[in-house]
Amino acid sequence: MLAKELLSTNFPVLENNHTGIQALNQMEMFKISHMPVVNKGDLISVISDNDIYDLEIGENQIKGFHLPMYKPFVNQNLHIYEIIAFAAKYNLTAVPVLDDENKFVGTITIHELTNYVANLFAAKEQGGIIELKMPFNDYSATHICNIVENNNLKILSMYIGEITESSDIKVTLKINSNDLSSLIHSFERYDYNISSLFFGNNKNEELYDERFDSLMNFIDL
Repeated sequence: MLAKELLSTNFPVLENNHTGIQALNQMEMFKISHMPVVNKGDLISVISDNDIYDLEIGENQIKGFHLPMYKPFVNQNLHIYEIIAFAAKYNLTAVPVLDDENKFVGTITIHELTNYVANLFAAKEQGGIIELKMPFNDYSATHICNIVENNNLKILSMYIGEITESSDIKVTLKINSNDLSSLIHSFERYDYNISSLFFGNNKNEELYDERFDSLMNFIDL
């Protein structure tokens, strides 16, 4: 998926004749803390709620103040993985998107990114979760998939995360069943180290909140 396919359809455009209060109201409505400032199709700046408070813009128009010089943006043809890495790097809750002529075409908010990650990891689907810990050299996606399918189960999603200060990796599997007993025995039979197990929707939501944070930290493109 590319940036232009993930644009927020109802996200407002903040222009430099808008006031600080208007900007803060929009941020509150969309539960974000950043907004791009646009003038005649050109990206002028990316302003945060802290900028508005620090500059004491209030009911004044934004154009009367020295806005932040930095204006991070992504090209409309950038892949979603790179957008996630970009948002993490700059701690953005809203990412401006420009076309090939560097004209503003829209915004991707953290909510679109979170929803994409949730779908990517099948977070909304019923099923159990297994986390395996292993040395990187022992990792084989083919072998893991064969074990799962030999138990008449399917992998809905798989995530690989590096473990800090270790050569080991953590492989997170979302399985299409909450009954993982036979699969657990199979992994143990092949000497896989099962570090965590999760069952039920509440655990799933909790785990995938963590997985999103991990993705933002670990993805390196």
